[in-house]
Amino acid sequence: MHKRTIGVTIFGIIFILLGLYSISLPWIMYGKIKSLFSDASITRDLYFIKYFSLIIILFNLTEGFLCIIIGIGMFRLRFWAWYLVIAYLIIEILGLTNTGFILGWQVYNSLKISIHIGLSIFILWFFMRLKIKEQFSITKERFKLKSWYSALINLLLAMTLVVPGGVVGYKILISLERKQPFLVKTPELIKLADIDTSYMQDKFRIREIFNLSFLVPEDFVLWIFDKNTGILFLGNITDRDRGYIMIEDKPGLYINWRVLYKLMRFENMYQFEEAIYSNNWGIILLALKDIILLPCGDNPQIRRYETSTTKGFVKYGYREDKDRWIFDCSVYDKFNNIVGNILLVLKREYFSPDEALRMISSIQIPRKSDAVEYYEKGLQFLDKGDTQNAQFAFANAYYYMPEKTEYGVMLVKTINTNDKRSLNTAKKF
Repeated sequence: MHKRTIGVTIFGIIFILLGLYSISLPWIMYGKIKSLFSDASITRDLYFIKYFSLIIILFNLTEGFLCIIIGIGMFRLRFWAWYLVIAYLIIEILGLTNTGFILGWQVYNSLKISIHIGLSIFILWFFMRLKIKEQFSITKERFKLKSWYSALINLLLAMTLVVPGGVVGYKILISLERKQPFLVKTPELIKLADIDTSYMQDKFRIREIFNLSFLVPEDFVLWIFDKNTGILFLGNITDRDRGYIMIEDKPGLYINWRVLYKLMRFENMYQFEEAIYSNNWGIILLALKDIILLPCGDNPQIRRYETSTTKGFVKYGYREDKDRWIFDCSVYDKFNNIVGNILLVLKREYFSPDEALRMISSIQIPRKSDAVEYYEKGLQFLDKGDTQNAQFAFANAYYYMPEKTEYGVMLVKTINTNDKRSLNTAKKF
C-alpha cells in the first residue's frame, strides 16, 4: 500500500474546508439577498432575483458535498478521488463563465480570475504527476463510465452547463417571439436632423420644471404635484384625453435598483442602465430589460439622446390597447448622475413620435435659480394675467423651498384657475 505524501494530505484538508465553505455560502448569500429585499424601496418587479438564491443553493450544496467526498477520498488514497479531483478542476475552470451569464461580465476581476485559473492549473499539474498517480493506484484502476463517481461528474458538468444553456435558450426564445436580433448593440443616438420641427414652434414652449427644462405642449398645465414623492403631472386644461407628462424628481428606476447596481459592481446608474440595454448574456440584465420595456407596447424601441447638459435613454412604443404613445426617458447629467425621469403618454391623434422625440431631445439642466427668484417671476406673470406660466414658477419656488407657506399658497391659487377638476389637487395642497 502506498504512503500518502504531505502534499496529498494538505490538498485533502483544503478540499474538505472548501466543501464546508461551499455548503455554508448559499445561506450567507441568501441572507444578503433577503436583507436587500427588506428595503422598502425595492419593488415587486425585482422580486424574481430572490429566487436565484434557490438555484445557487442547489449548485453550492452539490459542489460542497463533492469537495468533501474528494477530500475524504484523498486521505484514504481512493482511486476514484483522483478522477473526481481532475474532473472537478476542469469543470471548475469551465464554470467560471457562469457568474458572467448570471450577473454580467462587468463583475469579473481579471487579477482574481487569473489567480483562480493559475491555482487550478497548478493543482492539476500536481495530481497529474506519476508519483501522485501511483499513490492512488491509477495505473491499476481505470475510469469506469458506469460508476457512481462517473454519475457524479456528469451531474456536476450538467449543472455547470445549465446556466449558459439557459441564457442562450432564453435569448433564442425572445428573438423568435419579438423578431429581434439575437445580439443587441448599444442603443443608437437620436438624430435631430431626421426630425421635422418646422411646425412645432407654435405648438410647444420651453418649460422649466424642477431642475429640468424642455419643450412642453403649450396647452399643458399642472395637474398634480406631490411634494413627498417628487412627482408632477402635466396635461391639457380641458381635454385630458390628449395625454399627459409625468416628471419624477426621484426616479423610480434609481430608487428601486440603487442597491442592485452596486451589488453588480457598476460604478454608477448610467453604466447600469446602459448595460441593461446593450447586454447580451447576463440573465438578470436581460430580465430587467424585459421588465422595463413591458409597458411600452409590443415592439418597443430604445434610443440614446445627448444635449449640451444632459444625456439618457428613451424607451418607447405604441400601446394599441390604450391608443397611446409611451416614451419613458431617464435623465442624467454629464457626470453620469441621475437627475430625473420623464414619462410621456400621448394620444396618437394629437402627437407624433417625432414630436415626442423632439421634446426629449430638448431636455436641459437650466442655470440654477433660487426659490425667491422663481417666486418673483411668478408674481410678475400674475401681474400680466399669465397664470399658466405663473404656476410653473410657483411650483419651482415651492419645490426648492417647501417650508415657505406663501409659495405653496400661490401655487394652489394658480392651479385652481386651470379648471374645476384641478380643485381636488388644490384641496390636497
